[in-house]
Amino acid sequence: MGTDRKPLFQKVKRASRSGTNSLVIKQRSDNIQWFYRALQPGVHYVEVDRRFQDLPQVLDELQSQETAVRQIIDNANKFVETNMQMSDLCAQMYWIIRRYAREIQQLECSDDRRGGHR
Repeated sequence: MGTDRKPLFQKVKRASRSGTNSLVIKQRSDNIQWFYRALQPGVHYVEVDRRFQDLPQVLDELQSQETAVRQIIDNANKFVETNMQMSDLCAQMYWIIRRYAREIQQLECSDDRRGGHR
């Protein structure tokens, strides 16, 4: 609980310029986005198990860790501010498309060598 007796999660809902200024709770997953490798559980977000079975326990623990929660929120906001601006996203998309085009070209060359048809 916060000093004004509102639950911590209500107090951190307000939006900021760079991020959402909210605590991110993310389930473990094999699915990844391009920026996931740079994010760390407990530093940029709070991780829960794949089926959310530990969510009630995690939420109970977070209620008593206001300082740690605020640090995770700050870290996430700083990450967004430095890595998730439109120019960063456009640059990443550019490199993804170039890599994809190179892969397609290699597949086409491989088909041509084997006498394949397009």
